[in-house]
Amino acid sequence: MSVLSREIKSYFSQVIRHEDGRITGSLSFPVSFTGFKGHFPDNPVVPGVCLVLSILVLLEVALKRKARLKTIVLVKFQSIVRQEQDVALELRREAKGTTEHVKAVFRSAVNKVAEMTIEVTYE
Repeated sequence: MSVLSREIKSYFSQVIRHEDGRITGSLSFPVSFTGFKGHFPDNPVVPGVCLVLSILVLLEVALKRKARLKTIVLVKFQSIVRQEQDVALELRREAKGTTEHVKAVFRSAVNKVAEMTIEVTYE
């Protein structure tokens, strides 16, 4: 697991595998988050790639196995994530042959932040 992945993993709380197959977790990126370095230094926001990585990290924590990104199918950003902003992440998984499509929704306290669909494989 990369340094960035380990950092993101440490920010997750309330990781739950629901009976209906959903996986949920909450996280907040502190001011010290490595992803903020150089990314709009005067107005830091969480880079989109870090949100994608958050999906993989949540899968790995919940499923206890290594998830690899194969393809980004859909990304729709609706607002930005700022330092120390609480974000809820919900994942829904759907098997597609040897891969799996994971639909992710990020929500803040007031609105939807992003929707993504990625294709993953597992080790």
